[in-house]
Amino acid sequence: IVHGTISLHFGNSRVLAGRNAAAEALGELLMAGTKSRGKDEIREELDRLRADLSISSSVRGMTIDFRTKRQYLVPLLT
Repeated sequence: IVHGTISLHFGNSRVLAGRNAAAEALGELLMAGTKSRGKDEIREELDRLRADLSISSSVRGMTIDFRTKRQYLVPLLT
């Protein structure tokens, strides 16, 4: 089993002023789907890769935590 964390940091306090709500919703929105993949498709792909994925975000940045089997790591990250 492989566990990992990816941390992304957003801008500085001047640039981020007044954007708390949008930043905090970002992680949830990413898991809700995109133009090319719906929420169910994302969940099915995570199941196929035997992966757990969680995304949390705030005005300061985003953290992506994941866990999968070694053979699925590259497909999960791409």
